Formats: sequence, structure tokens, C-alpha cells
Amino acid sequence: MSSRPTLHEVASFCGLSFKTVSRVVNGDANVAPATAERVLQAIAELGYRPNLVARSLRVGRDNVIGLVVASIGDPFFADVTTAVEERARDNGFFVIISSTGENSREEETVISGLLARQVAGMILVPTSADQGYLRAQQSAVPPLVCVDRPPVGIECDTVLVDNELAAFGATNWLLSHGHRRIGFVGGPADKFTIRLRRLGYERALEQAGIPVDPETIDDSVILPTQVRVVVPRLLSLDRPVTAILTSNAKASMGVMGALHLAKRTDVALVGFDDFPAADALVPPVTVVSQNAVHIGHVAVELLLKRLAGTKEPCKRLVLPTTLIPRGSGEIPPSTPTGALERSRSAVL
Repeated sequence: MSSRPTLHEVASFCGLSFKTVSRVVNGDANVAPATAERVLQAIAELGYRPNLVARSLRVGRDNVIGLVVASIGDPFFADVTTAVEERARDNGFFVIISSTGENSREEETVISGLLARQVAGMILVPTSADQGYLRAQQSAVPPLVCVDRPPVGIECDTVLVDNELAAFGATNWLLSHGHRRIGFVGGPADKFTIRLRRLGYERALEQAGIPVDPETIDDSVILPTQVRVVVPRLLSLDRPVTAILTSNAKASMGVMGALHLAKRTDVALVGFDDFPAADALVPPVTVVSQNAVHIGHVAVELLLKRLAGTKEPCKRLVLPTTLIPRGSGEIPPSTPTGALERSRSAVL
């Protein structure tokens, strides 16, 4: 017999099949008590110890959850990740974290890697335009919850916020403080959340009787270097913007930096998503908060229910947002509305 007994050797020692011995080792309650006792006695006599690494590869990681976000460096997704880890750990699960980098081709690669590791469940921020590729692997796909963006081509539990309504409210907030030239900055334009936030911004302007001016919109901005070009352009228009609504935290930080470089602390700003030190800047940044921690916790709770075997229809939860006034969104227009309109009339 080898120095480290194998399960096959245990089966041979007690005169039972490998399958029966394996069932005992894995805690199968349907094995006859006398048979189980016989196997356990053989294990004790031989000093058998299970190979935990091999077992994890064979039966899967039943205490591991895969989390796939668009960008770990984004403040919103960083908070979601922390919340998911926290709630998962409280329930005895570990989390494997991956990022697609907003690259749709990477999503399928990352998902395939998690499936190969046989994670118990997954939480996904969809990046690809269609998750239908999972249908071909349906038997291998564990319970799945999507966050921030809905899946396309499959059904699963989803946790979202009402992006359009939140942007509509943020734009109305700026309108209520006298602004009539409001810029919209952020991107990419084809992303689900950005598209809806722009729709909310445009709907608020239209309801206020203000024509949507394409010159005041740039929803292709992704990098800080792009923001440093966009903001000066918005401020140098024939009718410059007096306020800006950003579509995400990265854009907010870029716009705030560009405004400070231009020494324009008179331009109002409302940012979509909170971010570190937003309340410590001068002026402090007014934001639409999505409560990323709550979103992460809710996603884990939905996944845990699926892992427990619930057969309820898939849920689409739309959580509320909160506008947090801090100062930057309450700055009045530098040019009074009446004077601006008189100036326009004189030109005409």
C-alpha cells in the first residue's frame, strides 16, 4: 500500500465499491449506517486523508462566488465589490473578482474562466451587448445575478437603479437654481446606464421648454484627458454652459479638475455617483448617490436565495437613488437669466 492511502485502497480494504466509499466520504445520508460505519473504520485504520485540491476540482467550489465588474478602479464598482465581499463572507462564501475593463470581448473569456472553476454562483455587471452565449452552456451555468445593467438574451435576477429618473431629477435640480445652459459630460454613449442618463437629462430640458442643444452634450468622454478638452469647449461656446451634469464618477472627477484648472468655481456641477473626497473638495460636489453598498448586498441576497434552491420567477429590482446637495449643484448661474435673455434679444 502507498505511503498515502487512496480512496481506491480504502474501497479495496473494506471490500466495497469505490462509488460506495466515495458516497460515505462526501456525506451521502442515503448510505446504510452499517456500511458507512465499515468505511469510516477502514479510513481510521488506514489513516486516509482526502486530497482537498483534487476534490475541489472534481466537485466544484461550493463556497465560492464569482464577481465580474466592468472596472475595479471605478469608485462605484469598487464599493459594489466591497459590499459583495462583505455580505458573501458573512454567509460563508469567498469571492473571486474579475474585471472586463468595459471590453465586451473580455466578458465571455472571464465568464468561461469562472465556469471552468465551477463557482457556486456569479454576480455580473454585463459589458457585452448580448449574454445569449450562456444559453449554449446552460447546464454548466450556476445561479446568476446581474447588477447595474440588465442582461440581454437570458433571464436572471437583476439589480438596477432608475437611471433616467435620477438624471431627470438632477437636471431639474440645476434648472431650479436658475440654469438654462446645462452641459452633459460622460460616456461611453452606447452603455445602458449612460444612454438612460442622457435621456433623463434631455427629458428634463424638454419639459422645461428648453431645446436640447447637441453642442452642450459630449457622451463619448471616457478618459480624463478627454474631459480636459471637453470642459474648455463647453465654457467657450457662444452661449457657454453655466452648469454641468456628469454621467459617472470618473467624469465628475475629471470635470471638477478641469474647472479648477480653468479657475471656474462659478460653474455648477452635479455628478452621477458619489466618489471619495467629493465632500472635501471646494466646492463640495453635489451628487446622485446610487448606494453601491446596498446594491451589492441586495445582489448577494438574491444569489443566496437561488443557491438555496428557490424557484421563484426572476426578479428585476429597481432601487432608489438619492440626490445629495453639497454646494456645487447649488451655485447660481454667473450670468442672470434675465440679462442673458436681454443680451440674446439685442443680438437678434
